[in-house]
Amino acid sequence: MPGGYRAWYGHLVQVGGSPCKAHALDHRTGLKGKGTEISTQGDPVSAVREDEATEAVASIFADIRETLNVEVVNLVWRHLATMPGALEWVWGTLKPLYKGPAIVKAKLVHQNLNLLRVPEAFA
Repeated sequence: MPGGYRAWYGHLVQVGGSPCKAHALDHRTGLKGKGTEISTQGDPVSAVREDEATEAVASIFADIRETLNVEVVNLVWRHLATMPGALEWVWGTLKPLYKGPAIVKAKLVHQNLNLLRVPEAFA
């Protein structure tokens, strides 16, 4: 693959070299830094690994783990972290839904759904 920079979700990405890695170039400063490495190895879409997240992104990841009571931040959130401002905006918008009365109503709806059972052969 030829080297250089290509547009990717509103910022430049360095391509070339290792086929499984791309390095995000901060569109504001033009600098690459810790937490901007985007790994596609093992993920179907680009994602920021939890152990490589910048301080700001790591803080949001910790909040997601605590709020959702999960041990691992899933790919959706890690992919949003690759787009400048996306993770902050989406999490800031959705977190109140997890903390407010909407989640109680959602649990009630879920408990009362009349869904077909999955055959044991597929479970």
